[in-house]
Amino acid sequence: MKIGILGIPFNGDGTRPEIENPPAAFREAGLTRLKIRSGDSLLDYGDLLIPVFDGYRDPSTEILNLNAWKEISRYTAKKLISIQEEADFVIILGGDCSILLGIFGAFRLTDKRVGLVILDGHTDYRDPSSSSSGEPADLELAILTGKGPIELTGMFGLPPLLQPTDVVVYGYREPDLIAESNIHHYNHQVFRETGADNLANQALSLLDHVDRLWFHLDVDVLDPTLMPVCFPEPDGLSIDETLVFLSTSIRSKRFIGMCRLNRCRLDCFLPSCTKDIRRKPR
Repeated sequence: MKIGILGIPFNGDGTRPEIENPPAAFREAGLTRLKIRSGDSLLDYGDLLIPVFDGYRDPSTEILNLNAWKEISRYTAKKLISIQEEADFVIILGGDCSILLGIFGAFRLTDKRVGLVILDGHTDYRDPSSSSSGEPADLELAILTGKGPIELTGMFGLPPLLQPTDVVVYGYREPDLIAESNIHHYNHQVFRETGADNLANQALSLLDHVDRLWFHLDVDVLDPTLMPVCFPEPDGLSIDETLVFLSTSIRSKRFIGMCRLNRCRLDCFLPSCTKDIRRKPR
């Protein structure tokens, strides 16, 4: 198996990679030097260049740094299409969750129907008017499933990019507005009551109608005492719970890739990410 690694240090609030760059920190920690199974290989595709941020909420859509989000989404789609011609499985390191728009843009452009399994502390299902900041990472799941301005929902063709029934969300503590959708969603309490292994198998069953899947891991699903993040929510999952869910899912061999994302305090562990991160209003 050829495993591709791509960094996309995009943060929709306008934070530059020079200040906050989790992909670089993971490389520094030795990610690309990890031992893998004999016969497999790691292919490092580097990091995408991040566009210039204007720092404003677009007056028509109320979205912060709209043009930068659209630009990185186009870059992401083009790059992922190229990578998938060579790699069997792709790991994307963010950045924030808004890069999902470009990832699923690539699938639309190559006519692939791909389901989405999300493990996240927030559902990111808002409209711009309900987001205090207008940041793309508040909105991306709504945009993907067809709710939002047409210049985003229709960027890669007729919306939605992703059918709501092709998505399952687990582990969240902040529901945002997901109750307004038809997306399967289960909060952290259900996660605990049902068990990580059982829920991973449930996700595979709920998405049985889709052959290929993408895994989205936002580390703010973890308890903030274990993983300090930019948007902490109390009473998150343990590392063991998260690993069981992830490993059970990936062993199904239905996944073509995953992204590991969030504005995390990697400077707690690694020297290359030094931004002083404080909780911000959502």
